[in-house]
Amino acid sequence: MPRLDGKIVLITGAARGIGQAIGELFATEGATVILSDINDQLGKKVALKIGAQAEYMRLDVSQELDWENVTNYIKTKYNRLDVVINNAGITGFFETKGPHDPENLDLESWHKVHQINQDGVALGCKYGIRLMKNSNAASIVNISSRSGIVGIPAASAYASSKAAVRIHTKSVA
Repeated sequence: MPRLDGKIVLITGAARGIGQAIGELFATEGATVILSDINDQLGKKVALKIGAQAEYMRLDVSQELDWENVTNYIKTKYNRLDVVINNAGITGFFETKGPHDPENLDLESWHKVHQINQDGVALGCKYGIRLMKNSNAASIVNISSRSGIVGIPAASAYASSKAAVRIHTKSVA
């Protein structure tokens, strides 16, 4: 029997990379996976590749209204959520104008990285917990980084956002 048979799983940042790999693995283990991302084209392709156990929903993790919409859909369709994988994240190098070093950081870029990496995880926990109350056994997995432990001078926003994810995870637990 697959280890995740019958589980309902929401994965953020699932259009590629780690999120895509988690979606593929969890589906092979019997889970129904709701893949979410802001890259609709890639997200839909991944869902099609995985097959009937996957569906795609647009979710900008930094936007609370998006979380409300996605979790309302999940509640209506499944009446519960068993697993949230808060995987969506950015370094800021490609998504913002930067710079990201402490002496010269661009505050708008700093905020954007934290909105995705830190606020997105906080909202994922907030809305996930609400749906998990109808589950017999539930889990939240927040993806951080070694950068949240050791820091990176040229990527201070990324490192501090991942450190915040570590501590927020401990608070949620």
